[in-house]
Amino acid sequence: MNCLLGFTRNPYDRLVHVTYGLLVFPPIREMFTLHAKVPEFWSYLLLDFTMPTSAIYERLEWASAIAFGGDVGAAPLGTQGDGWDAQRDMAFAGLGSVIAIVITLALNVQRRGDRTQSSNQGLAAP
Repeated sequence: MNCLLGFTRNPYDRLVHVTYGLLVFPPIREMFTLHAKVPEFWSYLLLDFTMPTSAIYERLEWASAIAFGGDVGAAPLGTQGDGWDAQRDMAFAGLGSVIAIVITLALNVQRRGDRTQSSNQGLAAP
């Protein structure tokens, strides 16, 4: 597939990081709006959650490479010769979150309101 599409490296690592950002944002946003009662506007700033968790993962990956050392330690990193792999992985996770934020915002604007706010009304005490 790499030869067919002209990739010089395996793209699946970056795809996983984008998917992480896409899939983590909606449930975290829902937790914040439904349980923590965060206003809708602030719930769109949850990129502040995706980026640090992605950075923590990259640091754990780096620490394991140092602990094992040499080629054995570098093998699971999957940098494929890219010295900026960790930073790019975090950027792709952030990109995934931004895409999820834009999609969520567009759907809520189209519906003329926030889906989680209408859910709150059904759960409110009489």
